[in-house]
Amino acid sequence: METKRKNRFWKGLLIYILVMLAVIAVGLAVFWQYMAAYEAARPEGTMDAWIETRSDDALSGGIARWAEEHASARQSAQSIADDLTGQLEDAPVTYRKAVGTYTDSAPVYTLRAGTEPVGTLALVAGDGKFGMNTWSAGEPAWDFSACASTLTILAPEGAEVSVNGAALNAADAQAGGLHPDLAEFADDLADAEGIVTYTVTDLYGPAEVTAADAAGHPCLVETGEDGTVSVSQVFPAELEPVLRSYAQNFVTAYIAFTSHAVEEPGEVQSYLIPGSALSQRMTAAQDGLSWVQGVTASMSGLTLENFRYFGSAVLCDARYTLTSGTGATENEMCILLTETASGWRVANMKLF
Repeated sequence: METKRKNRFWKGLLIYILVMLAVIAVGLAVFWQYMAAYEAARPEGTMDAWIETRSDDALSGGIARWAEEHASARQSAQSIADDLTGQLEDAPVTYRKAVGTYTDSAPVYTLRAGTEPVGTLALVAGDGKFGMNTWSAGEPAWDFSACASTLTILAPEGAEVSVNGAALNAADAQAGGLHPDLAEFADDLADAEGIVTYTVTDLYGPAEVTAADAAGHPCLVETGEDGTVSVSQVFPAELEPVLRSYAQNFVTAYIAFTSHAVEEPGEVQSYLIPGSALSQRMTAAQDGLSWVQGVTASMSGLTLENFRYFGSAVLCDARYTLTSGTGATENEMCILLTETASGWRVANMKLF
């Protein structure tokens, strides 16, 4: 009897253990299913998987389609694709919630390659277990405009400007007044040619700018430190020595008038535009210089450089040393010459 009771106990205990193990097994299975459903319901998990397995191929395909859509006479699809690939090939694709667009029920992420935003990716909801959603990645909406550059070109009115061999439309140019180097002399240049500004957007890779003036002569193209491209007319070879000699004679006459204080400003006036503001200043300066009559000063080391040609106007810089009883001083002068009905004349000057 005692033995039967012991057998029943062990059988009951075994059944209990087996039932508990079954319950635990079912519980663990349900738990793991719940955790799997929870992970599937996390948009970040879907995004991590997409980044890991599909982002590289998707990026390459996006670059190819973008290049085809943005090809033009100015740049081929291949050149655009090569530039984007070069910019982004070592940049890992990452994601972050799209500001202003992301919601828990409709997750949208901004895709980045390195630091540049290159598109968005929206997740599509599906039915999952335990009342939770599952997420799948849709097709990325690529936008590589942040990788493009904008080119600003300053050119003389009437010049024909091309970028990578494609002519810019003159109707798209914005009038910009005088060239920045001439702006401070605006009052002396009422009839001077102005400049126009071209803004070329959506550029990928290097841009080659070429230009010709209204007569078809090639122009000088220079790029400044800020990336702005300046187009200027080439100084005619036959004109430069003429204006160099003219400017040199003007500086010599000016120094003779202001330092030696000659009786009359007639010689220096011969280089000026009659009745101009500079001509009137020279005449008015005669009385003020009377006290230095007889004082001698010698000029040495006169150099003329940095000639800038603007069609009917030319700027140049003069540097020279003045030596008198009080010592030697280094001087610099900017000279504006303009073409008039009676030839080239000094329109204005500025001392530094």
